[in-house]
Amino acid sequence: LQGTALQGAVMPGVTLNAPDLSGCDLSGVDLRRAVVNDGRLDSANMFGSKLAEADLAGCTLREVNLTWADL
Repeated sequence: LQGTALQGAVMPGVTLNAPDLSGCDLSGVDLRRAVVNDGRLDSANMFGSKLAEADLAGCTLREVNLTWADL
């Protein structure tokens, strides 16, 4: 999924195993209660994303835009 535009996607409670979401446009994505195992989110745009109760353990989040994100 590297570089994919997923803005506004609704994925609450989803489980993603080792996804590479580096550079993806994830602005406004709903990932509440999602489980992302060992994912890569480097340089992802997560402006305004909903991440409440998301499990991002083991993920890399270098240079991620979390402006206005709901954590």
